[in-house]
Amino acid sequence: MFLLSFVRARYWYLSIVDGAVSILAVWLATSLRNEEWFIVTPRSYPILFFAGIGLPACLALRRCYSALDLAFSYQNAKAHLVAVGLYAVLFLTCCIMLYPTDIPRSVGLIQPMLVALFVVPPRLLMSWLDRVPRTSVSLTRARVFIYGAGSAGRFVLSSLRHNRTEVVGFIDDDPAKIGGVFHQVPVMASDHLPIATDAVVSEVILAIPSISGQRRGQIYDQLSAKGYSVMTVPTLVELDSSTSRIDQIRRVQIEDLLEREVVQPDRMLMRSVVEGQSVLITGAGGSIGSELSRQILKLNPRRLILFDHSEFQLFQIHQELVNVRLSKSVKIDPVLGSVTSAGDLGLVFEGLSVDVVFHAAAYKHVHLLERNDFSGLFNNVIGTKRLVDACLAHTVSKMVLVSTDKAVRPSSVMGMSKRVAEVVVEFARRSAECRGIKFSVVRFGNVLGSNGSVVPIFREQIAAGGPVTVTDPGVTRYFMTIPEAASLVIQAAGIQGESCLFVLDMGDPLSIQSLARSLIEMAGKVVTFSKPRSDGEIQIKFIGLKPGEKMHEDLFANADGVRATSHPRILEAPRSDLPLEMEEALTALISDIERQEQYGQGPNWSQTLSRFIEQLDR
Repeated sequence: MFLLSFVRARYWYLSIVDGAVSILAVWLATSLRNEEWFIVTPRSYPILFFAGIGLPACLALRRCYSALDLAFSYQNAKAHLVAVGLYAVLFLTCCIMLYPTDIPRSVGLIQPMLVALFVVPPRLLMSWLDRVPRTSVSLTRARVFIYGAGSAGRFVLSSLRHNRTEVVGFIDDDPAKIGGVFHQVPVMASDHLPIATDAVVSEVILAIPSISGQRRGQIYDQLSAKGYSVMTVPTLVELDSSTSRIDQIRRVQIEDLLEREVVQPDRMLMRSVVEGQSVLITGAGGSIGSELSRQILKLNPRRLILFDHSEFQLFQIHQELVNVRLSKSVKIDPVLGSVTSAGDLGLVFEGLSVDVVFHAAAYKHVHLLERNDFSGLFNNVIGTKRLVDACLAHTVSKMVLVSTDKAVRPSSVMGMSKRVAEVVVEFARRSAECRGIKFSVVRFGNVLGSNGSVVPIFREQIAAGGPVTVTDPGVTRYFMTIPEAASLVIQAAGIQGESCLFVLDMGDPLSIQSLARSLIEMAGKVVTFSKPRSDGEIQIKFIGLKPGEKMHEDLFANADGVRATSHPRILEAPRSDLPLEMEEALTALISDIERQEQYGQGPNWSQTLSRFIEQLDR
């Protein structure tokens, strides 16, 4: 209510000022034209009246009084000039039609030019007054630098000024900008940045959302070395695929430093997959499933079906999406159930008419599945098989299996179960080719910040004072941010290829030891490999590989024949022509798993899976 009252008050103040200025411009233009002071008479009242109401009316028509920001930007200036141009045409017409009066017709040309000069200063004055800090808070407000004198940096400047935060200067690497001034704030080179002090400035806001994680990391290291606490605006990936806004400033996180150079998603390709479709997402409450749900909701599906066995996670994602959806025409259905239950799946497919399926439901923790091999195998293999059977029975248009790099030359029950799930989808693709159903697999490595992944675990260990446990000094893993992975999964679903297996380009693998070191340093602590001597030190402790874990992961069993696709971050694996006996072996394996579910007895699953994988890779 206060903001609305403020806007209305400013509207009447400016309209009265503009009307008075316009009338004054008529008097001045007439005086200049006649070369003597103009004496107002009743014959001139109609033109003066039109001038007094015509200019505010034209400005209001162009919404010049409706802007909530007081900064006189290029866009605002353009709107004002268009309004004055419209007023000039109307005022000249008025002068011609009402002639003869005491005001010459040539005033119809002179007066609008004076108006164009007179309407700008009040806006500049209000903009300047808005920037002047209030004395009552000037001694206690924060003082910061902004790194990046581009459009994002200037937007952050405007936001900070409204919050009474003083921006001491811009930092930029562009020689053309260094030494200049943006909105009365000087721009300096990063090399000239002084050492941080609490008494002067100790924080820098990084306002370049488009830079790569590598460059962001270089800037972070440079600023941290000088003692600055580094904040950041959201990255382009966050701005594109989540509810983040450019003015949501937060502390730099490890995900920001590891994010790669952004490849803009192909929106047309993504829309071709889900727009107007009924989309089912299994595991919708998980890390990948929830981000798939967020991004697909923005692509205008007809219906979004959230399927998960966790009541709490399903409740969370459903509430989030209901609150952010732009159109209530998109139906959002939360379904509590398991992919291993043919009955649960049947109710969904028969009752909600599914068109597209993203299968993200899986057990994924390697060491847990080593101790619970049958549960992991049953969920990951039988869940995929029963979902595939439901897709075939109800003739969906697309099904996408979210897979993992641990399925390549697998050494764990988790990896082997996902490899078998890939084979299930491969044979389904063969049987569905003549029916117009597209089955595909999208394989990628670890995602940063997912539930139970290494980054949250390291952060918890650092918060507890350490030690941070790393399996081996040389262990590496592929990493990708969750928003990028989800976006690429959707795009891969729209790519036509000879194979059903698509692999995301993960970049170079990352040293887990380096990751732990970076997280410790970002927390303001010192890394040590021995027992800490003070609260400022955090130990990195090596504990050895857990059962089923590998030193390094691979994305392809054989890189020969890997093809590029229309997207630079999506690769297509060679077409797999598995022999008929492998389909028979798969059927036998699934029968053994289902038999153990029913009768409670079965083989040693690790050995059984190893034999199946060996036969598969021959």
